Amino acid sequence: MNGKRIAAGLSLLFAFSGACLAAPGTIRFQGSIVEPGCQSRVGTDGTFDLYQCSAQSRAMGVEANTLAPTASVSAVGQSRTHVKLLADSGQEGRYFDQQYVLVDDAGSPVRSGNYLITLSMP
Repeated sequence: MNGKRIAAGLSLLFAFSGACLAAPGTIRFQGSIVEPGCQSRVGTDGTFDLYQCSAQSRAMGVEANTLAPTASVSAVGQSRTHVKLLADSGQEGRYFDQQYVLVDDAGSPVRSGNYLITLSMP
């Protein structure tokens, strides 16, 4: 009697094992995961703040380019503009805040002009 139960159990095991194998095929994901970018704010002292930035965007590049009018006269030896990090809220947490200032080649804050700020996020 005991042998019949073992034989019946083994036959059921082999019968169901074929049905439980995964079928070959392809799984395809399409679309993208979109997380909102940073919020921004411009200060009166020539600074700009980025706040509520996602932790994944910590490796972003920040670049500033001068926007010149279409008809203008440019000064000889005009210095380039650089972006300097003033404050960072730290790496803990899901979001972070940073404060930047635009500076010239001498390191002095830029107080006038029109600039395009570009954030490059990974």
